[in-house]
Amino acid sequence: MAQSAMSPALARWRRCVLGLALLLPLHSAEIRLTLDQLGKRKAPDFSSVHEGKTVVVRGVVSAPAIHFTDYSLLPIEAPEGGGMLKVAGTDNWLNDFHPGEEIEAAGTVVVSYGMPMVAPENIWSGA
Repeated sequence: MAQSAMSPALARWRRCVLGLALLLPLHSAEIRLTLDQLGKRKAPDFSSVHEGKTVVVRGVVSAPAIHFTDYSLLPIEAPEGGGMLKVAGTDNWLNDFHPGEEIEAAGTVVVSYGMPMVAPENIWSGA
């Protein structure tokens, strides 16, 4: 049988590095938030605690998508509170979700007119 060209010391070092890589958190990892946590503010200016972070939220669609000139909103609610998903532009993909549908959305926390919202990159139905 052919022997591996890798020394035992190198193999141990490689396993150690791979093991550490699995234990360390990813820098851009998504944070799972409740809708109540999404709305949290910090003093003294009451800015959003999570603005700019990549998060995952879960809730039930509470009304049809609301369309404005520059963006669309989808209201969602959960036992702990309510929130909004915001899609910029004239994209109508929020129309695919209907009241009563349970969804999970991953995206970035943005603040619009003082209200923290999630600008989703992905939305899963039936979450």
